[in-house]
Amino acid sequence: MAGRNSFGSLVGLAFLNQAAAGLSWLVCMMNHSCAPNASVAFGGAPNAPATARIVALREVAAGEEIVHSYVDCRLSKRVRAEGLAIYGIRCQCARKR
Repeated sequence: MAGRNSFGSLVGLAFLNQAAAGLSWLVCMMNHSCAPNASVAFGGAPNAPATARIVALREVAAGEEIVHSYVDCRLSKRVRAEGLAIYGIRCQCARKR
């Protein structure tokens, strides 16, 4: 299974079963937050290399870490925690719900 910030690691079957599986060196370096300031948009034309764009969700201050959510932020805190546990992550972010 791929670990946190796992650029260059082998990808496990559990990871490949996700809806959008792939490796992008920049995206793999991004940390998780349940209150992200960015989102990752995957795309690409058929028969062309896949692309990953990082899109700001709000104004990002100079020096602020750019973070995205590894799980659906609309889910309850309990369900998000269960999803993150798959990656070995115990979320400590400030978001309560």
